[in-house]
Amino acid sequence: MKVAFRQKKIPLFTQNLKIKVSYQTNSSLMANVDAIVFQQQALTQHNYYRFLQCAPALMLNETLNTIAQSWSLHLAATHTFAHSGNTMNGEYIGENLWDTSASVAINPSNINGSSPSNAWYDEISSYNWSNPGYTSTTGHFTQLVWAGTQVMGIGLACISDGTTCYVTANYYPGGNINTAAYFAANVKQSPC
Repeated sequence: MKVAFRQKKIPLFTQNLKIKVSYQTNSSLMANVDAIVFQQQALTQHNYYRFLQCAPALMLNETLNTIAQSWSLHLAATHTFAHSGNTMNGEYIGENLWDTSASVAINPSNINGSSPSNAWYDEISSYNWSNPGYTSTTGHFTQLVWAGTQVMGIGLACISDGTTCYVTANYYPGGNINTAAYFAANVKQSPC
C-alpha cells in the first residue's frame, strides 16, 4: 500500500549552518560526514512519522543541533549510553538516543539520518492506545510524535576506533509529560 502525505513547505533550518561531524582513529582524522545531510534525513523522516500521527512538522534548531552534537561527542568519548538531562534556556528538552555498532570501523557517511527515526517509531507496536502514558518501551516513539514539540536538533559521533556511533536527538518543548491527558492530547492515533 502506498502512503501519500502532504507537507507544507517549511524552512529546514533556522540558519544554514554547516557542521562537520568527525571521528578519529589512531589519533588521525579518518572521516568527516556532512551533518546537514544527516540532519535533513532525520528531519524528513521525523516529519513523515509525525504526519502519520497527526502532529505538526518540526523544524531544525541550531541550538538543539549543538546540544545534541555535544552529547553525542560525550557518549562517544566516554563509551556510555545515558541520557543527558540537558536543558535549553533552563527548560526541559526531550531526548532520544540511538547507537549502532560493528566489528569494523563504521563510515559515518553511511549512516542515514532516517535510521534512528525508524527505530524510535517502531516502538508504536508496543504503545497502549487504550491507556495513554509513558513507558520505557515506547518513550522514543512518543517523543518523536509529541504534537506539542516544535523544533528538534540531532547529532552524530563515533568512538575513536569507529566501531560504535551514537546519535542524540533533542526536542523542544520536550514531550513525555506523564499524565494521561497530556499523552492523549499529544500522541495521536491515525487516521487523523
